[in-house]
Amino acid sequence: MPLQLTQENLEELKTRISFHSLHITFRHAIVATRFLPPDLNVRHIWIDSLCVIQGSREDWEIETPKMGSIYQNAVLSLAATFGKDGKAGLFRQRDDLSLRPFIVRPDWDAKGRTFSCEDRAPEQSMLVDSALGQRAWCFQEAILAPRIMHFSAQQLFWECSTLTANEAHPQGLPTRYPFRKSFSLDTWAKHSDGPHGSPEPQPYRIWDVMVSLYTQCRLTRGTDKLVAIGSLALSLQKRLEGFDTYVAGLWKSQLPYNLVWKLLECRSGPGAYKPKDWRAPSWSWASTDGQVRLDSKISSTSLAHAKVLDLRIRYKNDNIALGVTTADLQTRGPIALVDLELNYFQGLTDSSKYRMFILRLRGAKFKDVIYQGKPLKNGSGPCRFDTRLGHLTTSPIYALLIFSDGAVLQGLMIQRHSDRPECWERCGWFTLYEPEDRDTFLKQAAITSLEGCVCGSHDDESGEHIIVLV
Repeated sequence: MPLQLTQENLEELKTRISFHSLHITFRHAIVATRFLPPDLNVRHIWIDSLCVIQGSREDWEIETPKMGSIYQNAVLSLAATFGKDGKAGLFRQRDDLSLRPFIVRPDWDAKGRTFSCEDRAPEQSMLVDSALGQRAWCFQEAILAPRIMHFSAQQLFWECSTLTANEAHPQGLPTRYPFRKSFSLDTWAKHSDGPHGSPEPQPYRIWDVMVSLYTQCRLTRGTDKLVAIGSLALSLQKRLEGFDTYVAGLWKSQLPYNLVWKLLECRSGPGAYKPKDWRAPSWSWASTDGQVRLDSKISSTSLAHAKVLDLRIRYKNDNIALGVTTADLQTRGPIALVDLELNYFQGLTDSSKYRMFILRLRGAKFKDVIYQGKPLKNGSGPCRFDTRLGHLTTSPIYALLIFSDGAVLQGLMIQRHSDRPECWERCGWFTLYEPEDRDTFLKQAAITSLEGCVCGSHDDESGEHIIVLV
């Protein structure tokens, strides 16, 4: 077994570490640093399994919040991009002729021209789609590190905030690929100050993209969902200190718009959108598994119909880099009782990651209602669906209107929390497109009263309810 730092060998490794006891990847990394320019004066290398006591939760909680500082202050990060584990190493045999463009002289060209051709498709697959590129714990390192050298399957890549290059294109790749340095903190900083000192929308657009990329990656332990991106969130909050606050994967200034995030794919399989082990509130994208699309405030014409009245959130050891322990969000907005009917015309199969439903309000049909959960068997409607139990239920389902942009309305599907009946949980989202849909929704919200058990506070004049989402 390769050498790791443990409580038992801590004192021994303070004195000496045997080079040959290390993983081949770590040995290659040490060799690679010897080829760096002498004026860089690189004398230390940081390896997590040798710098964090393995198996010690206490040491892990001390060192994890420091990760962002370690990545940001590194001279260079070396990435074994093609390797699935420490046995892969950095160096491998390869055919460098495959990296060179090849000349084509088509016999159909009357002018006798020649063309230089190359295959650019593998360039993204060698980085973003690589084994390392799919590891969620490596995502924030890729964003925070000032410069990275990738040892890919076919060639070396260089990434920094100003250049993405490889051996075939040392002056820079000819096509702009969505590499992660494109969304680095340097990019964030260039757009962080608006005309009155407050953040412009651009930084939140960048965070939206980061969340989409991050949620495509894989985690061994789902409970690390917010922890594995915690150092990135901590670094961003420091840059926005005084202007905004990070709240369980979202930003306070972007609420309530951020609440209508969309689960695009549930990689763990049908019904797995809501994990067994709690790691975040239901209103946070971190409560799910799968790729998420997060939208900050849509446009200047967007109008919020819901309002966040109170937000109570606690982090482990009061450090946002260690994840959330509790989070309650009190909101006020129009809420209507609904029935859901499975729409069999969407062409979805039992293997679908989510289902589309017809939303019924007093006989009116709305479109694009997404309920995250296990596929339903053919049956008669209207029906209601409980994603926690994964089957049809008589438990009431409600729609909470969050915002509108022109005639388009968006909101959340909510249901009572099973363990805290005085609270509510998000279980999907909906979109309404027609003006008459908005009128129907607001009329139904106005008559959804305490008799419907929707909440403990109802404003008869506005038709709004106050609830707590957990």
